[in-house]
Amino acid sequence: MKPKDDGKIEALVAATIDLVFEEGLAGVTISKVAKRAKLATGTVYVYFVSKEILLIHVFTTLKKRTIKSVTDNIAFDQPFLPTMKKLWLNYFHYALENEKEEVFVEQFKYSPFIKKIKVEALEEFEKPISAFLEVGKSQLLVKNEDNSLIYGALIGVTREMVKIIYQGQLELNDITRDKMFKMVWDSIKS
Repeated sequence: MKPKDDGKIEALVAATIDLVFEEGLAGVTISKVAKRAKLATGTVYVYFVSKEILLIHVFTTLKKRTIKSVTDNIAFDQPFLPTMKKLWLNYFHYALENEKEEVFVEQFKYSPFIKKIKVEALEEFEKPISAFLEVGKSQLLVKNEDNSLIYGALIGVTREMVKIIYQGQLELNDITRDKMFKMVWDSIKS
């Protein structure tokens, strides 16, 4: 059997992200993805047997990319608050620079497809950050709440802030960035 071409997989991922950004999740079809990726429709089915499998693959790919981007250059053994700020800044900049990817993830999370992802798989992606939050809880710096609530506060608020910047309602500079972090930090600190 011929090995799968990573270039084609990446082209399909990129085409899917673009289509979701332009037309929404419901507007994505295998034939549109194929056309956007400049591949035959049959080729798409060699890699992904259905739209559902394709969308799940794109979502998990984006989760891995996001976590890698957020945790790059992070030394989790450093003091908690500066490390937390660096993690947040990494996510903030990732979200700001990857609007299409963030739209895809948000739409996917509100779709029935999210129920096809095992909770354990999501937790595996977030393991380094979850362990770090547990350190913050043990130091009484972070609220002793379920990490899902903490992620909601961190990611949800940050995504809304990014949207405000995209819409031109807020000028991004060091002062506003520091204020945004303070608001996010205030929502999770003990």
